[in-house]
Amino acid sequence: MSKVVIVGGGAAGMFASIAAAECGHQVVVYEKNEKLGKKLFITGKGRCNITNAADIEDLFTAVISNPKFLYSGFYSFTNQQVIDFFEELPDYDIALYTHKKMKTDAEKSLALLNEVLPVLEAQDDFSNDALFETLKTFATEKGYKVGYVMWPLRTAVSGKQNTPGGATELMEVLGKDESLRRIRLGIEKLQ
Repeated sequence: MSKVVIVGGGAAGMFASIAAAECGHQVVVYEKNEKLGKKLFITGKGRCNITNAADIEDLFTAVISNPKFLYSGFYSFTNQQVIDFFEELPDYDIALYTHKKMKTDAEKSLALLNEVLPVLEAQDDFSNDALFETLKTFATEKGYKVGYVMWPLRTAVSGKQNTPGGATELMEVLGKDESLRRIRLGIEKLQ
């Protein structure tokens, strides 16, 4: 396993980190903003907008200079594939909930998700920092280690073994409604 450093936590940095982690590398992402993917919230006007469902050739016409630079990127991972990544939770194996170091398995993860769901439902501020503090307090009050709480949550919201961020970072990007929906689906999958 090699160590990979990704500079920039935008869309490309997040996807690069996922790809590297899925290849078994240890990944660190450095981002100057306070959260990953911050600029995704302000993209638009058809230029490199990952949520734009236009035909790829139409996207190239909106690029002011050197659209050929983007060809390999857009044809390797299309705009629709990017949209699907954020909108669709993959069908994942419940074995992902098992983590030796975090001491979790499917049964413990189910109990934890059922226990923490009402806490997250009551949470108004779904920013990374607020979520982390809430979950850290929850863990402390229950006598859990933070990782024991975060692993099942990260698995439920991502459906992946390796992710570009932790549970609370992913939940911030996905938002409250989508995060809770995915956690409920995780509970159903584990029952």
